[in-house]
Amino acid sequence: MDNEPQFIQIDFPGFNVVLCSFGASIYSIKVNDHDMIVSFKDKDNWLIDNGYHGKTVGRVAGRIPYGSINVKDKIYHLDTNEREHTLHGGYKGLSFQNFNANVTQYNDYSEVIFEYHSPNMECGFPGNVDFQIIYKIYKDKYIEIFHNAKTDEITPISLTQHLYFNLGENNLDNIFMKLKANKRFLLNDDLLKQSLVDVKNTSYDFNKGKLVMEDAFKKDVKGPRKNGFDDIWYLGKTNKNKICAMLSSPRYKAEFYTDYDASVIYMDGYPSHEQLLSGIREEIYGAITMELTNKDVVYVTPEKPYNKYTKIVFKEL
Repeated sequence: MDNEPQFIQIDFPGFNVVLCSFGASIYSIKVNDHDMIVSFKDKDNWLIDNGYHGKTVGRVAGRIPYGSINVKDKIYHLDTNEREHTLHGGYKGLSFQNFNANVTQYNDYSEVIFEYHSPNMECGFPGNVDFQIIYKIYKDKYIEIFHNAKTDEITPISLTQHLYFNLGENNLDNIFMKLKANKRFLLNDDLLKQSLVDVKNTSYDFNKGKLVMEDAFKKDVKGPRKNGFDDIWYLGKTNKNKICAMLSSPRYKAEFYTDYDASVIYMDGYPSHEQLLSGIREEIYGAITMELTNKDVVYVTPEKPYNKYTKIVFKEL
């Protein structure tokens, strides 16, 4: 690695967050010394982890079928890192790049700005893109995340934050989820998006809230490459001032606000078995992601940059 990753620790009473320049990542979040997310004790293994724990994911989060994309009637061939498909931007996507970091501390919050210049044709994507990922960590136990990008030519961009939440638990047995989404995508056997369908009267309906594990292994969820939920929900039009999702354990709650219109939810069905910060090993169904993102790829132009927002609020119950 050309430049050593920079770990940045932000400490407020009862709220501690560690960020990392590699992947513009969140390495750990603690509330009252309890882990809110899953992360590896061995930082070297965490840096190269292909499970994207805590990383910013892009240039395009999710799967691009057969590693090709059409931009203004020109086909671009991308890195294929999941069989014949491109996953989360390819082998050297944003999750595996070291960002420049700038930290500013204020009375009530700390701001960390990560910046990275992605050159034209990196991982096969067209256009020079300047990415800026901003974290604002507040003493009142919440985090704001700003995903920004500017380009010199039209190019596809769709980012997400790949956090694995456990909210102080060792597994998902007592994790409750509420999600304001009336539709989700059907997926084929390669987990590629097909059509949108209603979630009403299916295992995918979390509008009223329920335990994550309650319906995770029902017939309508199963697939050859799935261990529980690994799916895309469509949130519709969102309001960044209103809660779109909530995860809770017996002790803690995480509330999500965003102007993204979709979320991927993954139940850690293929764990690393690495030792975690908590001292235990990462095992199957040990955490759940809430990957707020774009329903469709966004084609960004010099005149129309990419700007997206997420806020995560932690509360003790």
